[in-house]
Amino acid sequence: MKLILALFSLSLAAEVVRVKDFSVNNQINWEAKQNMFSLPLLFFSERVNGQASNISFSGTGLDGDLDYTRMKNDEGGYKKIKENFLSKVNGELIALIPYEKKTSTLGHTLHSQGMAFRLNGKTYQEKSYFIECGKKHFYAKTLRLRENKAHDEKFNSLLDQFDCEAP
Repeated sequence: MKLILALFSLSLAAEVVRVKDFSVNNQINWEAKQNMFSLPLLFFSERVNGQASNISFSGTGLDGDLDYTRMKNDEGGYKKIKENFLSKVNGELIALIPYEKKTSTLGHTLHSQGMAFRLNGKTYQEKSYFIECGKKHFYAKTLRLRENKAHDEKFNSLLDQFDCEAP
């Protein structure tokens, strides 16, 4: 019985997924894929409502101090970029998700902005994140069916557990 409990406990342990200059503690045990679609790291949920949600992480190659006020103050520019993209794929913008700034549990600053859109008869929510980790900057993007709102908590868990090799 003790052996069974020990094996069960090991299967529940979180996996830390390491990529070149960052890591994510996968406490939610989503499927992790490295170097898929030219992205260093992707996490996939189980299928809910017929589709898996996902979050990707990548480096930006940018180091030093960056000013994120444009992201905060230029919602019109962001909207134009998204509408242009959606017009090319026959999608429709439903709503913008305003800029938000927060601090992760590991102390990194997250800047986010997003949109809800309709494509091929389904409604999605997409959010982009810029993560300040010391003087390095990283990028994350989430995508889910709009009705799979419960996955936002899972995305937040992974974003909170993102860490880097700060200079």
